[in-house]
Amino acid sequence: MEAYKYTWSGMRNALRWFYEIEGGDISKGNEGVGILPYIYDKAMEYYKQLASTKEKNDKVELRQPVINIRIRSPRAWRQPPPTFDWGDEY
Repeated sequence: MEAYKYTWSGMRNALRWFYEIEGGDISKGNEGVGILPYIYDKAMEYYKQLASTKEKNDKVELRQPVINIRIRSPRAWRQPPPTFDWGDEY
């Protein structure tokens, strides 16, 4: 791939982008890397946009108000023992 001036990591990322992210069909690859000239530029554009978006998101500081919530401990409730009424039965 020296004619195309691809790097090893660029080829790996392009194949990863095509098969894992884009859902490309592995069976059409014929166990080779012949698809690289067709997908390399699109994959590199994807990773450039991903890096740009990550950089923009890292600069944003999210400020959320701190809310203190006090939760009371639950009270134990026991059911009173049943009372029997021997009344008229005996």
